[in-house]
Amino acid sequence: MSFSQQKTADKSIEKTNDLLKQGLRDINQANEITDQTQKKLYEQNEKLDKAIDNIDKSQQSINNSQYIARGMKSFWGQLVNLFTKPKVVEQDADLEKIRQKQQQSSQQTESNNVGSTKNQQQEKSQASKTQTQQSNDLLDEINSNVELLLQKQIVLGEELKNQEQKLKIMDEKQNKFQNSTQKLGNDISKIK
Repeated sequence: MSFSQQKTADKSIEKTNDLLKQGLRDINQANEITDQTQKKLYEQNEKLDKAIDNIDKSQQSINNSQYIARGMKSFWGQLVNLFTKPKVVEQDADLEKIRQKQQQSSQQTESNNVGSTKNQQQEKSQASKTQTQQSNDLLDEINSNVELLLQKQIVLGEELKNQEQKLKIMDEKQNKFQNSTQKLGNDISKIK
């Protein structure tokens, strides 16, 4: 191999290494963005959970108020109240399933991050190899990071679906709450 061919091959390897390193930086940046998005989704899920719990508590208060108002309206209402109790707001089974899926998604993401760390340690231990071997290691790391990014995107997609379901449940409960509030208002106006 002549000197000019060797020089061209070295430049080619150097360009390839630079491109691979840039690709790796881009993937790491995408991983960071994915992690931030996942954190925001988790925070939003917590807020949704609190809102749903508040709606349930409000609905229970309305049920108790309707029970009391029924007893105040008439003798028959008092009689009915003697043999019944206020309606109890039940936890939504769909909501519990969503919460379980979220926990599974979080656990899966944590295990993926542990696996990613092991791959990075193995790649660091092989740093003394030739430039060609370094290029191969970088390609392997890019592949593993792309797989990790795809897994995180799947988890985020599931979390988005869960959030949409929670929003739907929350809207349904809010509608029930509004209907109960209106009914209570009507009952109170009849008492007056």
